[in-house]
Amino acid sequence: MVFGGIGPAIMTALGTIAFFGDMAPGYYLSLVALLSLASLFTIRKLGVTA
Repeated sequence: MVFGGIGPAIMTALGTIAFFGDMAPGYYLSLVALLSLASLFTIRKLGVTA
């Protein structure tokens, strides 16, 4: 919810940095995907069920 709401602002800010340029959305989505995957593994390891 947090990443989806401020996603466009983060991608715009990253796009202004010359190092990231046009690849900013790809970097952002990759980072969010890795964080989601880490969260999934952590929740499964702790045994939390829905």
